Amino acid sequence: MYTHSPAPTGAESRYGYGQRQPAPAAPARTVEVSGVLWLGGGQGMSPAEVLDERNLLPLARLNPEDVRRYGLRSGDLVSGMAEERAGRRHVVQIESVNDADPETQRDRPLFEQLTATFPERRIRLEQGAHPPVSTRLIDLFAPLGFGSRALVVAPPKTGKTTLIREAAEAVLTGYPNAVVMAVLVGERPEEVTDLRARLEPRGGLVYAASFDEETERHAWLVQVAVERAKRVAESGRDAFMVLDSLTRLARAENLATRGAGRTLSAGPGANDALVVVGTDKGDVLAFDTDGKALWTARVASEVIAPPRISDKIVIVFSGDGKIYGLAAADGKRLWVDARTNPPLTIRNAAGGTVSRGGLLTGTAGGRLLAIDAASGSIAWDGAVATPKGATELERIADVTSLPYVDDKEACAAAYQGRVACFDVVRGSVIWTRDISSLAGVTADANRLYAVDDKGVVQAFDRSNGASIWKQDVLAKRRIGGPQLIGDQLGVVDVEGYLHVLSRTDGAYVGRVATDGSLATTQPAQLGGGIVWQSEKGTVYSVTAQ
Repeated sequence: MYTHSPAPTGAESRYGYGQRQPAPAAPARTVEVSGVLWLGGGQGMSPAEVLDERNLLPLARLNPEDVRRYGLRSGDLVSGMAEERAGRRHVVQIESVNDADPETQRDRPLFEQLTATFPERRIRLEQGAHPPVSTRLIDLFAPLGFGSRALVVAPPKTGKTTLIREAAEAVLTGYPNAVVMAVLVGERPEEVTDLRARLEPRGGLVYAASFDEETERHAWLVQVAVERAKRVAESGRDAFMVLDSLTRLARAENLATRGAGRTLSAGPGANDALVVVGTDKGDVLAFDTDGKALWTARVASEVIAPPRISDKIVIVFSGDGKIYGLAAADGKRLWVDARTNPPLTIRNAAGGTVSRGGLLTGTAGGRLLAIDAASGSIAWDGAVATPKGATELERIADVTSLPYVDDKEACAAAYQGRVACFDVVRGSVIWTRDISSLAGVTADANRLYAVDDKGVVQAFDRSNGASIWKQDVLAKRRIGGPQLIGDQLGVVDVEGYLHVLSRTDGAYVGRVATDGSLATTQPAQLGGGIVWQSEKGTVYSVTAQ
């Protein structure tokens, strides 16, 4: 039987009376979640992501307001309720953090503020009725304690993975309150499965990235595990972590960071209008003095020395022994000086010196070249050393440091060769003296100063090369090239000490202590003093008082 309903009036139609109403939305599905919090983002994750504790895959998103409210940190074990919306889970209620009330987490200490102490509680690995021999041997010869660090060094295929697995199993047996974590980097999938089967049923944690996964995940996985261990320590519990292997982790870190930016391989070259740098990939980048990029050029291999700028030419030194002349305006290649290096050479990271519109540079094989900067042609070629001997090692005779150049002379020293001075215009030899040097030379009005490869500092008469004095007090300290400091002479050793000598007779005056790290650059002349950089990144400038 059918009935007829009257049509709605205007008012009913306007406000929806008499029209079919949409069905109410289905309630959001709520599920329990528990996992490790990660606040670092990356790999397609939100800024605050709860990860599955077993596989470290994204499990649910966390509201950043909750992170601030409870003072949460990466590595926290978060449990709560999450709603599924738009294909993703969102945590709507936090029930516990690290198995404790979330409200108590705000006042916990920071790991970085905890006090480090020597291990006081020993870890006994010989557990159970029939312990493996390996854990007994560790207890006897390399006992561990909570707070210890240990490194297993052994050739491949000798059982390193088995050893650390047995140690983890022993801690699970003897110390049930400790959190045991095994971190596997680049392992075979079957090894991961085996370790999970042994440790996880007993409460151990296994974080693993097998060799067929992305390199970035290998490095990231260890970061998550370390943050988890920090949170365990902050809560007052013991964490025992084994990592397999440190070698694969270092390789993963190297590959993960490669290509993240250009690595500068030498210092900058600059004048009043231009700053030029080179990279380990052979890129040459030019900027104006405000930092604006002007042009980019490319050479065949790594740039090994600071580029030199002469008038309108930029001169670049590459690791294969070539010298490039580039136009300063646009980086266009104007000329290349290519010569064949000997089979065995010492890397020359000094480059050359620009003078009188030309470049003075030393080469492998003991040559000192004067190159016209505009055309790249050789103005003259002088022999500082001549390779001698039957073996390639004996025949090394390289100029590896900057030559000293003034209006009249160009002087240089070579390893297993000589110190020699040439007429800067014609290239004719003025004088030579036998000396083997890696450190370079400097000069004042009357004397030339050099350091031989044994650390003996010597002074020569600039007019004829006669020896004036020798100072061997710094022998075997691996000192760098000499530099003038007022009326005295300064050299920096491999430990960063600046040693000061009298220029008159070579008498030892004293030394200046630095941060104790290696000097990573040869000292350079700066006004009336010298400047150099230490391995820790400190730049030192010393002037005479």
